[in-house]
Amino acid sequence: MEAHAQRRWSGSLMTMYLDTLLMAIGFFMLTPLLGLYFIQHLGWSAALTGSIIAVSGLANNSLRFFFGVLADRIGYKRAILLGVGVRVAGFVMYGFVSHPFGFAAAAFIAGAGGALFHPASYGAYARLTPGERKARIFALREMLSNVGYVLGPVIGMLLLAAEKFLTAGTRVEKQLANSRGGAG
Repeated sequence: MEAHAQRRWSGSLMTMYLDTLLMAIGFFMLTPLLGLYFIQHLGWSAALTGSIIAVSGLANNSLRFFFGVLADRIGYKRAILLGVGVRVAGFVMYGFVSHPFGFAAAAFIAGAGGALFHPASYGAYARLTPGERKARIFALREMLSNVGYVLGPVIGMLLLAAEKFLTAGTRVEKQLANSRGGAG
């Protein structure tokens, strides 16, 4: 029975680890891309860009205690799923707004999703882990989060480079087509 429970917990922990890693990669991939988009494409100042991006962190950090209490009441799994959904909604909202207030609202929603996700995540790790393994489990969790902090911006940079490469290729293709059409 204990071996079966250990396997079940291991599967749950592996899911939590993957979730922790992907949440960190996704957030830290998007944040620098947003900064570039605001400055290069929308022509915003660095101050406005930093202020909008800071809204997410402010919401995330200021709401964690309250959303942690909520997670204790509604259950960690439900709070994690809700937090991921809210964060995704905030990220999707970025694609549909055009005014700084809209971007600030999207940042607040994304930050609120993180504020709901994070305390529930820590609670789930604590609940899934026997006492003698807690330090090791949490150390691995933090390591994966830090790997996401490092990989996220790198992946974002690679996506940005790929987009620029594809855009340049499309421009060259159009110029070649125009030059062939003009010569004939």
